[in-house]
Amino acid sequence: MLYRKLGKTGLNVSVIGFGCNQIGSGRRVYKDFESAKDAVFLALDKGVNLFDTADVYGEKKSEEWLGRILGAARSKVIISTKAGLTGDGGRNGHPDHLRKSLENSLRRLKTDYVDIFFLHRPDPKIPIAESISAIDKLIQEGKVRFGGVSQLDKEDLETVKNSNTISCVQYCLNFFNFQTTYSVMPIVKERNYGFFAYSPMSSGWILKDKYCSLARKRFPYLKPQYYRPEFPLFKAVVQATEKYEINMHQLAFGWVLSHQDVHSVICGTSSCEQLLENIKAVDGHIASDLIESINNIVQKCAVEKYRVRKLIWNIGTKIRKRVTV
Repeated sequence: MLYRKLGKTGLNVSVIGFGCNQIGSGRRVYKDFESAKDAVFLALDKGVNLFDTADVYGEKKSEEWLGRILGAARSKVIISTKAGLTGDGGRNGHPDHLRKSLENSLRRLKTDYVDIFFLHRPDPKIPIAESISAIDKLIQEGKVRFGGVSQLDKEDLETVKNSNTISCVQYCLNFFNFQTTYSVMPIVKERNYGFFAYSPMSSGWILKDKYCSLARKRFPYLKPQYYRPEFPLFKAVVQATEKYEINMHQLAFGWVLSHQDVHSVICGTSSCEQLLENIKAVDGHIASDLIESINNIVQKCAVEKYRVRKLIWNIGTKIRKRVTV
């Protein structure tokens, strides 16, 4: 297993992080405790030392199961958890809620502290500075080692970048979803933030046939046209795997980790077999000319998408003006 230093935290994290959203009850992949235990133990055996969870994951069972599974191994791993989402589509960044959520997380995880505590998403009703201040107090009390924010847009990240509370950030990063992440990269570099990239396989869309149905159910906002074989980016990615004789896992993970400011890729898995695929994917070397080729096509497609969106917006503006006249 490869490791990278997590920005200003100084922690050494495995380049693969175990995403715990699929651990728990209800519709989770690991519905029973024993299958979840097997997956976590396998990850530990392969050198994974980062486990990423949240208070709402696994229908609020993920943290409890992870705490029971890790047991004495807790001191050997890095645990990151989050609060700020309510589990029913709402957000709550109030300081009292964040404190209560963290204390409940500690109880479920059977630990006195978490290594990283993220604001899962900003709450539009609460000034983000108040949410960050709440995390700072938890750090001072020794319940949290490092604070973090997840999926903030550039404007919000600008407002908190001078806070010493924030040490880590978490963003979605894959071939098809990178615009927000790229927009904040200069701030990440400037502040030496630890960076977690999640959804490297676009929640299964990149594998298309294998996990596409699951991704469609979980993320209905994903636009299928971007993943059709005729779409330039998808076509280029497929051609690259054939030319360089590597699989999609290797290319997807290799491309994400080619960004030197990315320290760990958070991966959800549906089985121990898929976990092994993910781990194997980061062991191989990805040719620099392949990375450059993918970067070029990614940027080109991003420009094309922007042009189409701008064209649609302009047409819509003209129509609205005609209607109001």
